[in-house]
Amino acid sequence: MSTSDKEIARINQAGEFGLMFFKTIVFLNAGAILALLTFIGSAPETVSISIELLSLKKAIFSFLVGILTMFAALAFSYAYTATNPTNMFHQSADLWVIKVNLALGGLAAFAFAAGVTFVLCGTYAN
Repeated sequence: MSTSDKEIARINQAGEFGLMFFKTIVFLNAGAILALLTFIGSAPETVSISIELLSLKKAIFSFLVGILTMFAALAFSYAYTATNPTNMFHQSADLWVIKVNLALGGLAAFAFAAGVTFVLCGTYAN
């Protein structure tokens, strides 16, 4: 396998891992919102667990931030790959594309953890 073939394989693998991470974070955050809304809508009054409304709002906001952050990373990556390599944006983004996506992905994962924490801290037994 030549050096260029190895580089192409490495880039393809990085793209696959990035897409897998994107899907995982979006599904986690969207699933968390769905789970919370399902709990709110179907929990009978006899359930012995309650979640404070402010905690629910903070959690849903955190999960939405996680989703929107990942879509921002996707948009940035798309803009980078769709532009011509001689384009000024593409050349300047060469230095930042990995760092920006890592930062946005980390923020999205943190938003999910924060949302879970808000729910857990706002949950109490009746």
